[in-house]
Amino acid sequence: MNSKQIAQFVGNHVQLRKWSYFIIFITTLREWHIREGIKFILKAQKANFSLLDAGFGMGQHLYRIARKYPQARLSGIEEDVELVEDFRAFIDRMGIRTVTLRAVDLLESKPVPKTDVALCCSVLEHIREDERALARLTGRLEDNGYLLIYVPTAERRVFKSLSRTIARVSQKKGDTLPHGHVRYYTPQELVRKVSRAGLTILQTRVTYGPVGRLAYDIVTAVQYSKYFLLVFPFYLLFIHPFVLILMMIDYLQTHDEGNGFMCIARKQAV
Repeated sequence: MNSKQIAQFVGNHVQLRKWSYFIIFITTLREWHIREGIKFILKAQKANFSLLDAGFGMGQHLYRIARKYPQARLSGIEEDVELVEDFRAFIDRMGIRTVTLRAVDLLESKPVPKTDVALCCSVLEHIREDERALARLTGRLEDNGYLLIYVPTAERRVFKSLSRTIARVSQKKGDTLPHGHVRYYTPQELVRKVSRAGLTILQTRVTYGPVGRLAYDIVTAVQYSKYFLLVFPFYLLFIHPFVLILMMIDYLQTHDEGNGFMCIARKQAV
């Protein structure tokens, strides 16, 4: 299930949405890396820092930051109107008043007040004009502002049958690449593009090495099952504890190659 499908499934149920955030975190290794990257950035911020989440999806990062940093000024943009309205209804029910949301495309959005921090997680791979998107994000940063980017670098699979299943689904949708991606990045390519946008690279991390790919394939195989809703609770109870061990092993390792890449960069003062 993708973000849109999960949001549609949980609907307006506050507790279900909170549980979905928890399940996303414990079953998705990239969320561990993104959370660690956000922690690295925010430890240097003042209490009333500003943050933009560009392409916030289900809003799990904005929700967690809003709860942990009540004085922060947060904003999010997302082109899917339904995702925006679902998340807005959720934070209204939670009494969160520090988050501003807009349903708009990153490339088409009008200028907004500059921000201390920007997140762009699992977004650039969907944008054909990615360097233009990076330029817009850089322009929105304050001097010395931070940008965290997460992108996929490959679709290497341990389970070859899963590769075939995902390829069939993509073909039915008319997509060249899985999940609506228009490209995969090499770490070197992303670093070059971020640098050309005028940012200084502070930290990089290759993610989803061999063990992480195995963990992800196990989770993904369950997600692609036509009996997902029936199987998933049993998976969480009896199989995922083992998968968590694989995820932790991969998280603690350093990789030369992997299926994902995280980059933290800073805009230097002029």
